[in-house]
Amino acid sequence: MRSLKNQIEQIIDSERKLTEGDPPAVLITGETGTGKELAARALHYNGPRKSGPFIEINCASIPIQLLEAELFGYERGAFTDAKEKKIGLFQAAEGGTLFLDEIGEIEISLQAKLLKALEDKVIRRIGNIREQKVDVRIITATNQSLEEAVRQGRFRSDLFFRLRIIHLKLPPLRTRGNDILLLANHFLTIQSRRYGKQEMAFSPEAEKALLNYSWPGNVRELRNMIEQTVLLSRQETIEPDQLALLPGLVKINRDQDKERGKTSSPSTRGCFA
Repeated sequence: MRSLKNQIEQIIDSERKLTEGDPPAVLITGETGTGKELAARALHYNGPRKSGPFIEINCASIPIQLLEAELFGYERGAFTDAKEKKIGLFQAAEGGTLFLDEIGEIEISLQAKLLKALEDKVIRRIGNIREQKVDVRIITATNQSLEEAVRQGRFRSDLFFRLRIIHLKLPPLRTRGNDILLLANHFLTIQSRRYGKQEMAFSPEAEKALLNYSWPGNVRELRNMIEQTVLLSRQETIEPDQLALLPGLVKINRDQDKERGKTSSPSTRGCFA
C-alpha cells in the first residue's frame, strides 16, 4: 500500500509538471471492494484538476442501449422519448475527470466510439453531425482481466492499451497482513462514535479471527461487517462470535496459509497467521 501511495503521488507530481498534451489515462485493477474508486478520487482531488468535476459512472449498471447516450449525450428527437437535448458525461466532466468503473462490461460495439473519444478528444452526441472537443482526464477501473477479455475477443486490444498507459493494481485485503487490524480498529472507532456507544475494542481471539478470514469482499466487506457488529453489540469488548464472518472461509484461509508457510519465511508467515 505504501508503494501504491507513492505511485499515486508520482503520477500527480508529473501531471503538475505537464507542459503540453493531456494527462495519461489510468487503469485501476483489483478485486471488488479493494478501493478502486478511492484511488481514482485520490488522483483527481490531489491533482491539478481538483477544481474541476469528478464524474463517475458504473458501466455495468446501465444497459448498452442507454450507456452510449449517458456518455456522449443526444439531440432532441434523436430517438423515441428524446424530447430534450442532453449533454453526456464527457461534456459534464469538462476540465475534470471522468471515472469509468467496470470498464470491462462495455460492449465491443461501443468500444470503437470510446476509443475515438480518447484518441481525438472529440465526441459527437447521438443525432448530431458535428463533433465537439472535450478536455477530460480518463480513469477506468475493473475487477476483470482485460488481457483475457482481449484474447477472447470481448475487448479491443487498441482500446486496452490506450486505457492502460498507467496501471495501478490494488491488493486484496487478505494479503495485507496486519493492515486488517488497522482498518478494523479504524472502522470500529468511526462506528462506535456514529452509534453513540462507548469506545469498543476487539478481544485477542476476535483479532485472530479477523486475520484468519479470507475477506472475499475485501475492505468494503470489513467496513460493513464492523458496522453490523457495533450496531448489535451490547458490550465494549467484541468476541469472535459477534463477528459476522462466513465460517467456511476462515478455514479456507488457514489452509492457504499452511501452503504458503511451506515456502515463506517466518516473518512473512506472521503477517497471515
